[in-house]
Amino acid sequence: MQAHKDFIVHIPKTYKTTAKTDSGFEYLLDKNFSGKDLANNIFEVLETPLTYEGEIKPGCNLLVDPVLVHNQVFQKFGEEENQYLVDRKRSLYRVDPSLIICYSMGDETEFYGFQDNLLCEKAQPENKEKDIEQIGSIFIPDMSKDKPQDTLPLKVVVLNDELKETGVERNDFIFHKQFTDVEINVRGHKFIWLKNRHVIGAKKEVA
Repeated sequence: MQAHKDFIVHIPKTYKTTAKTDSGFEYLLDKNFSGKDLANNIFEVLETPLTYEGEIKPGCNLLVDPVLVHNQVFQKFGEEENQYLVDRKRSLYRVDPSLIICYSMGDETEFYGFQDNLLCEKAQPENKEKDIEQIGSIFIPDMSKDKPQDTLPLKVVVLNDELKETGVERNDFIFHKQFTDVEINVRGHKFIWLKNRHVIGAKKEVA
C-alpha cells in the first residue's frame, strides 16, 4: 500500500497501560483520563508518499502528534472509527505530514525535527525568588513585586534545518511566545514541542 500524500505506519498498539516517573517508578493509568500520557506516538514507516523525496524512508521512525491515535467518543453512540485507520487487520494508519513532529533513522537513534518542528526541555530560571516571608507553615508572597511576563527559556534538544540555518544549535536556549508550548512524552520523558514561528529569541549555551 502506498498513499498519494500520506505516510503509512504500523501501529500495533495505540495506548500504553502504564507510565513512569523520572525516578523509574511505574504506575497504572486509564487512557480515558490520561490519554495524552499513555498514547503511543513513535511508529515505524512502511511506505512514504508517492510525491515525497525527503530523508524519511521505510524503516524510519516517526514521532507524531498523539491526536493520530485518539478516537472520538460520543456519549450516546459510543466510539467513532479512527479517521487515520486504513487497514484494521494489519494495524495500518496513514499519517498526514502535518502530524509529524520528528523522525529518526531507526529505534533508539537521534531524532531530527521535521519541517518547522523542534523539541525542547524546560530550563531552571537563573534567578529564583528568595527570602519569602513565612508565618508558621504559611508562605506570604510579596504582592508588591511585579509578576514576570516573559516565558522561561527552553533548552533545544531536537533541532530542524530551518532553525539551524539561523545560527541556533542543539543545547542553545530559546525564548518563545506565551501559550505556544505543548508538552509531549517521548520514550518516557517529557519535552516541549514548538514550531519555529513560536521562537522569539535565542542565546548560546554557556560552557
